[in-house]
Amino acid sequence: MSTGEKLIEQISAGGPIKGGALIAFDLLLEDGQIEHLQCMCEKLPKVIHALKQFGEMAEHVRQNTPGPAAEVVSPYRAAAVKVGRNSDGSVVVLQVRTEEGIPLLVSMSLDLAMGVADAIFRSLDPASRQVDRRS
Repeated sequence: MSTGEKLIEQISAGGPIKGGALIAFDLLLEDGQIEHLQCMCEKLPKVIHALKQFGEMAEHVRQNTPGPAAEVVSPYRAAAVKVGRNSDGSVVVLQVRTEEGIPLLVSMSLDLAMGVADAIFRSLDPASRQVDRRS
């Protein structure tokens, strides 16, 4: 490694601070030093997602699989989804709890939400659809 680069061994400690507004964590480096870092709580899922994607890209390179690394996708598996709207009703918000433990928050316009809902419904096998016929 070149000067200034640090090899991380593991996250040695961490947790919420400042009333949960920040996540503090310590990185144990290969040379035994400890780096103390903090991240705003709402930004942590994006940081984790980026690191996960970098890992997937590295695996793609190590396996020498064809195609650009940017095509490597390792989706999170949804465990639960809550749907809501913003205060003026102009945006749909999905709050997704994942099996990996990473919470995802996605917002979109009403038009996009309608298109996504339609695409999901069309992608389902007609035999597995459960249509509410009570109305």
